[in-house]
Amino acid sequence: MGNSRQRSAKEASKKGSPSDGGRLKNGKSSSIKKQGRWVIWEAARQRKVTWNDIWSMEPDRLQFLLRSEYDVLPSPTNLAVWGLSDDPNCKLCGKPTNFEHILSSCSVALSEGRYTWRHDQILSVLADSFEKARKRPPPKDKRLKFINVVRAGEREKSGGTLEGRGLLGTAGDWQMRADLKTRMQFPTKVASTYKRPDEVIWSPSYWS
Repeated sequence: MGNSRQRSAKEASKKGSPSDGGRLKNGKSSSIKKQGRWVIWEAARQRKVTWNDIWSMEPDRLQFLLRSEYDVLPSPTNLAVWGLSDDPNCKLCGKPTNFEHILSSCSVALSEGRYTWRHDQILSVLADSFEKARKRPPPKDKRLKFINVVRAGEREKSGGTLEGRGLLGTAGDWQMRADLKTRMQFPTKVASTYKRPDEVIWSPSYWS
C-alpha cells in the first residue's frame, strides 16, 4: 500500500499541471534524496506543528525540529553526502549513522545502557520539578485557577481569577513514583496494569 502511494505521488508530481508546461518544479523533488522526503510514508511518524507551536518555540529548538523532520541535521551520513566527512559509519557498531540510528537504533549503545542513561538523565530533571511542586504547601483556596477572557477595551472584573496550583492545588496528599534506578511498579491502588510509565502522580483523597 505504501509503495503504491509513493509511486502515485511521484508520477503525479512529474506530470505537473498544464499551466506550467506539464511539469512542476516539485516534480524533480521525488528524485532528490533529502528534499524529496515529503513523498515517503514508510516508517514515518506523523508530527503536527501548529503556528502556535512555531511562535512559542525558541529559535534553536525550532531549527532543530525542522532540520530533524527533514533529516538535514549534521549526522555522519549527511556529512559524508555533503562532502564534509569521509566516514558515514557509527564509531560504536560500524553501521551507517543517520539521525534515527543516533537516537535509538545503535545495538552497541543499547547493550551498553547508553539509551537508558540518557532517558534517566531527562527523567530525573522532570521528576525533580514535579517533586518540588508536589511538596509545596497547598493554597488556602484549593479551587482550580482560571483565566478570564475579556473583550477588547474592557477591563477584567476583580475577584474573577481563583488562586491555585492547577491540579496539584486540589489536594494535599499527592504521591509520586518515577522509573529511576529501580524498576517502578505501577500503584495497584490507581490501576492494575503491566505497563511501565516514566512517572505517576496520584492523590488518594482526590480519587476517593
